[in-house]
Amino acid sequence: MGTALKPQRVLVGIKTDKFRVDLRGVGCGWMVVAVISLFALPLRGELLTASYLPWWTSSDKTTSYFTSGAFDEQVGMLSEVVYFGEFQFDDNGNIHYAGTNIASGEASHWYIDQMQDTIDRIRSVAPDTTLTFSIGGAGNSDSFAVVSSTADARETAASQVRAILDRYGFDGVDLDWEGNSIPADDATVATNYGLLAQTIAGELTGDESLSAAIQYNRYLAANAIEPYVDLIRVMTYDAPEHSAVGNHTSVEGTTYEIEQMIAQGVLAEVLGVGAAFYGKTLGAWSGDITYSDLDSQYFDANGVYLPDDLTEWNDKGFDSVDSIAAKRDLAETLGLQEIFSWNLSQDSFYVDHWLPLTT
Repeated sequence: MGTALKPQRVLVGIKTDKFRVDLRGVGCGWMVVAVISLFALPLRGELLTASYLPWWTSSDKTTSYFTSGAFDEQVGMLSEVVYFGEFQFDDNGNIHYAGTNIASGEASHWYIDQMQDTIDRIRSVAPDTTLTFSIGGAGNSDSFAVVSSTADARETAASQVRAILDRYGFDGVDLDWEGNSIPADDATVATNYGLLAQTIAGELTGDESLSAAIQYNRYLAANAIEPYVDLIRVMTYDAPEHSAVGNHTSVEGTTYEIEQMIAQGVLAEVLGVGAAFYGKTLGAWSGDITYSDLDSQYFDANGVYLPDDLTEWNDKGFDSVDSIAAKRDLAETLGLQEIFSWNLSQDSFYVDHWLPLTT
């Protein structure tokens, strides 16, 4: 098992072409039909784009989200898709879903089949898009602290990552340690996280990536893992207290958090800035609603779609076309590596809601 610093890799080129998908007359199922992604903005330079894809949004390929071609268009625009399968560590470092092992292929047959089907679909329609997988996430992170605290568990975790990469053909892994088990002020936890990242990095080849999604203000942890990862995605959403108006994903709050990360010693070129394809109640941590539902409700109330500059409506705060453009500009100004979103399936589903920069 190696303990080298992060391996060098070739970054996949971004997609800059504007696109338009005419889906008039296509029915919308229960899934969100993401006709135009908010990432359909012209990006410049080396800025990468990525979005998370939760497994439950891709489990049924018969919905109009897939049959319309919208999914194919979205993934083809991005530099990277992060498959969010709700993978978890157990206390020994094994990686599982719902108690069955992912690395060995022992997880529920339907779950493995639909995941492989999604992998194959992305490889087919977007061969130049990097495809990675996530471990952890909200509600799935409790064992990170135990796993990272012992050498044996770290070694097991790294070998399990290696097995998943080999079995399913992912291009890398994204660590997503969230919640109370990673407190902002615990130096021991941060140090252990660095050791876990180092051990996993030692199992990767030069063209495989190691990234981490991290909550705002986890500066100790970010500094501990920075030497071993290619990218740290700062979840600059879900932070209503950092905005004067209480918008959980405001440009103001985003700017503050990114500048704080840099001020605390994290290299700007390792950072990614987050955008939310969903809203929350202003000033609160609750009341989640997708951008597509907000767009639908706004249209029903006003007869027009959400304006590009609107980031607050009906007691909800959310990102807009203009706010994401502002975050892109922030990333370029500060020399960040990426702009990313949670999550891919939450964009507007209106078939005739063409955004200005995509026509």
